[in-house]
Amino acid sequence: MSSLVDRMITAFALLAATLAFAQSEPDLLEGKTLLGDCYDDKRCNDYILAILGENMAEYGFALQFDPIATSALAGKGVGVVAEVHVDTIPLGEGNDATKRLLIPPLIPRIAVGYQLGSFTYDNPYPQLSFGAFMLPPIQILGDGVLFSTGAHVGGAMPLYEHILWGGIELDASWASIGAPLFGAERQLLELDILEPYITEGESDCQIIVTGCLDRFRQSAFTLRAGLSVEPFAGAFLYGRLAAAVLRQRLFIVFDRTTWGSAGPQAQAQFGAGIRAGDKYQLAMGSSIANKPEYLSTNDSRLMVKFATSFSFRFGQARYWERLEEEEPQ
Repeated sequence: MSSLVDRMITAFALLAATLAFAQSEPDLLEGKTLLGDCYDDKRCNDYILAILGENMAEYGFALQFDPIATSALAGKGVGVVAEVHVDTIPLGEGNDATKRLLIPPLIPRIAVGYQLGSFTYDNPYPQLSFGAFMLPPIQILGDGVLFSTGAHVGGAMPLYEHILWGGIELDASWASIGAPLFGAERQLLELDILEPYITEGESDCQIIVTGCLDRFRQSAFTLRAGLSVEPFAGAFLYGRLAAAVLRQRLFIVFDRTTWGSAGPQAQAQFGAGIRAGDKYQLAMGSSIANKPEYLSTNDSRLMVKFATSFSFRFGQARYWERLEEEEPQ
């Protein structure tokens, strides 16, 4: 038990250290941009980099998965558990690029996990969990495709009887979007600040058609540490701090350039849920992530999304058990 406490302390220390760092500004990795004159103009350059960086930060945040029922911190029981998890996209007004896109407001996922441990009210003991999630390829924005998958492992332990729990989690995920994320020539000509720097007909992709889609790819490793409070078997509240280390690539079809961004993204998650019998659990939560000034086109420095989770347990939910006192002879 002490070793898990030591790991939790180490995890919180690592999370605190990441607050001093943030996701990097996008860099041109491949190709020769058709907006070269724009990048020589500081106002235009700042505008483009802010849009690219903000889009990459928000798409990356939206595609990450924050387990609830398959987590050792919020899900308690033994055996297999299946979770239907729906996230919103980051809330708020979009920038000049995202305003033109009818991005699906919800991102559904299916998760499956296996859990060991849990507790009885009279004898709580540590919980372990292993899980995987997937968003099968779905069509978005006409010809676009969205896909994400990943896996996680975690542990939780009772800090005070059955009421207060602490836990740590580590996950790895991969995601991909093929869609008009930045725009083809016709869409970019609608932006007043770019119009002087675009020669009409110069791009191979003047309109968005099949094969003329921007592509965004991300791999992420996320470390979480948190607490949950379970005042009684039918309810729980949880909170977690997290640091996601991202590697992102954005291919812009307009001029066939590839942009990259990397680095940590500080996050926090919190929520609550209820349990019905041994099998069902319903939870709602929120996730918040940091967005540095150089990745923002407005005054907001935070990204916020909400999640709903419904799960069914095939094994036993041992939090309902109580040890009966022996009757006197």
